Amino acid sequence: MTDFVALKSPGKQPPSKDDDVVADEVTWNNVPHPLETANLFSFVGVNWMGPLMSKGSKSTLVEENIWPLPHFDTSANQSKSFESHWAEQLELDSPNLALALFRTFKPRIIGSFLLYILSGAILMVQPIMIKSMLQYLTRYDQPNFTTSLGVTNGYALAALLTLLTFVSVTVGDFGQFLTNRLGCNAKIILMDNVFRKILRMSGHAKKTMSTGEIVTMASVDADRLFFGFMLGYWTLISPLMLLAVFILIGNELDWVSGLVGGLFMLLFLYFGFVSGKHVGQIRRHVLGVQSERVKLTNEVLQGIRVVKLYAWEESLAAQLAEIRSRELALLKSYQTHRILNTVFMSVAPVISLAACLMIYVARGFTLTTPLAFTALAYMNIARQPCTVFSTAVMGLSEAWASCQRITKFLVADEIPLLEHSHATSTDDESVPVIEISGGNFSWDATSKEVGAVPAAFEDMDGQQPSEGAAAIVDMETPPAAITLSNINLHIEPNTLTIVVGSVGSGKSSLISAILGEIHQVSGSHNVQAHFSYVNQEAWIQH
Repeated sequence: MTDFVALKSPGKQPPSKDDDVVADEVTWNNVPHPLETANLFSFVGVNWMGPLMSKGSKSTLVEENIWPLPHFDTSANQSKSFESHWAEQLELDSPNLALALFRTFKPRIIGSFLLYILSGAILMVQPIMIKSMLQYLTRYDQPNFTTSLGVTNGYALAALLTLLTFVSVTVGDFGQFLTNRLGCNAKIILMDNVFRKILRMSGHAKKTMSTGEIVTMASVDADRLFFGFMLGYWTLISPLMLLAVFILIGNELDWVSGLVGGLFMLLFLYFGFVSGKHVGQIRRHVLGVQSERVKLTNEVLQGIRVVKLYAWEESLAAQLAEIRSRELALLKSYQTHRILNTVFMSVAPVISLAACLMIYVARGFTLTTPLAFTALAYMNIARQPCTVFSTAVMGLSEAWASCQRITKFLVADEIPLLEHSHATSTDDESVPVIEISGGNFSWDATSKEVGAVPAAFEDMDGQQPSEGAAAIVDMETPPAAITLSNINLHIEPNTLTIVVGSVGSGKSSLISAILGEIHQVSGSHNVQAHFSYVNQEAWIQH
């Protein structure tokens, strides 16, 4: 006999500890970002990150554990503040994206720069503290001894040195946090504007840009701008810090020694500047080749059926391999020059210090322990600006080139947004929801050419085309080829309209005209309702 087993659906179980953990994790994604409510000390010390770090140390973080972006850092808020400054640039003959970004973030840029300056100024005091401590250690048993700072208590000197180090690191890290956040905001603005520009570009502008170039702007160029904001400060801070270092060395040793060391460092900085610009140029060539490779790869993937049917695999693979070989050669040159530049700038403080001490001893002065360690402490301060300077020049150069490319893209011709009229209620069936009267449209027209109907509208007999005809005009007709001419279309509510025509007669262009995706050279165009468009899949592939 066959046994039957009845299965009972489980009832509601009491919540377990695991459920509490899951519920606790889910709530993180629904609460405001703690940065929005953090106080000054939490903001400067980044204490608001504590709960996230604690949770990450106990379990693997998932997407639900991350807070939503602060309102200030959202793309909508950042783009809103940027658009007013960019609109001012569009009124000029030569718009400058970099200037618009600078004006958008001007207060934050100046604030971050001042934090770096303050951190560097505090660092300059540390060698004097070290000198005073060495003087205390060598003279504390002598009567009436003193130090450079006038402090004769060793514990006080140690406490002051610790406090200065803590304040310097805190201020410097806070400035770095602000610059990183600033770079992220600039990257968000560029990506948002690039993607929105794609939706507004005219057909004429789209012909001048490839998919690979647009992908490069939205990804690579945006990253370059982020690094430009993060490192660009050091192109100014490094020379200022090094100038202060050698002035103080000249004050500790003598002015001749400080001048000689400064001249050596100036030569290194000049080399780093030239080398950084050269590395940036190589990097720009790499971006060009990468854009070419991405373009060809996308075309191959989109037309893979044609590639397979015509057996073009080997030919296209050879083209991709050739582009990739050029890219690898440029990458090798880029990495070689970058590493040599880094090594050269790393030894710059050592050589400059050696020159200072050699000149000081050659002039007959005695090099004491406090003086030697003080000079060495100043050179340790000079290491960071020396190491970062060439990288900052390279990053700023790449960011400038990226701004120029994106500026060219953002000022490309675009189609004005279609305005919807709601003056008349669409419930009245006698009022057309879509109305085009005497409409003339062109894919190749630019915004500057819109407004006048060229002579190309007339046929060979000098007559206007028939009403409603979708006239296809020679695309080489100056100043702009007219795709649709003398269009008169009235579509009433609750009606079915069918557009019939031969291949190439302009049916798709007519739909684009209704959607506002093609330049309207002249005529009236009125839409009193929202609409959607679902295109049919082509039954003939490629």
